[in-house]
Amino acid sequence: MKRTITYVIIMSVFFACEELLDVENISNKNIQLLAPTDNTITTTSQLTFTWSPVEGAEKYHLQIAQPSFEQAFQIVRDTVVYNSNFSDSLGVNTYQWRVRAENSAYTSTYTTNTLIIEE
Repeated sequence: MKRTITYVIIMSVFFACEELLDVENISNKNIQLLAPTDNTITTTSQLTFTWSPVEGAEKYHLQIAQPSFEQAFQIVRDTVVYNSNFSDSLGVNTYQWRVRAENSAYTSTYTTNTLIIEE
């Protein structure tokens, strides 16, 4: 009986680890931000943030800071998105937005763009 329980535990751990090994390592993959492009100046407050999908990603972490991530006065958005775009309405200001790909085991690095919304 002890051997059966031990065998079941060992096999469970083995299959759990095997499933983890099947997760694609996306840590060296880069996200290409498509829109708004870097240093965009616009008067439009309703925006759709778009990026190229990353193979092996299950979701994307999107953040928007005002005016930048290095000197963040405010993190305007910090959200998880399950496709490669996100629509939002922002006020007149300077922003940086960034996205990274994520799956159950790995994350890519963030890719960042700057955006200015004027009156």
